[in-house]
Amino acid sequence: MIEDVDDDESLDNAHKAWNFIVKERYMTKEAILETHRILMANHLSGKDLGHFRTCEVMVGGRKCLPQFLIPHLICDWYQKVNGDKNWTDIEISHVMFERLHPFIDGNGRLGRLLMNWGLVRNKLPIKVLLEKEKQKYYDWFI
Repeated sequence: MIEDVDDDESLDNAHKAWNFIVKERYMTKEAILETHRILMANHLSGKDLGHFRTCEVMVGGRKCLPQFLIPHLICDWYQKVNGDKNWTDIEISHVMFERLHPFIDGNGRLGRLLMNWGLVRNKLPIKVLLEKEKQKYYDWFI
């Protein structure tokens, strides 16, 4: 577990989100938003649940891209993802998604679901990130 989220409802929502997204053959804005809505149902509400962020955010002391760029950049992102074919492409797309940070909360959880969606879509083994491998995972973002 990377984000210290281990309650039963969050785990149930993660299963529901996975069961939704794994059926999608191609990534779309609607699929991303619905997966976020399912995944974060017990953590967010209102305009923050299943919607791109509408304010500035900071992650790790770094100011993320302005919110008004998100709709255009996420479109570029999912077009790239739909062409990913191998582990390297999928890892690059995952890092791109996390740097976009399109939501107020849940970007890491959602990004890892989407990464595994890409792996399954390409008949590659899923990537389970273990607590002891957390730093190695974080190094992807350097």
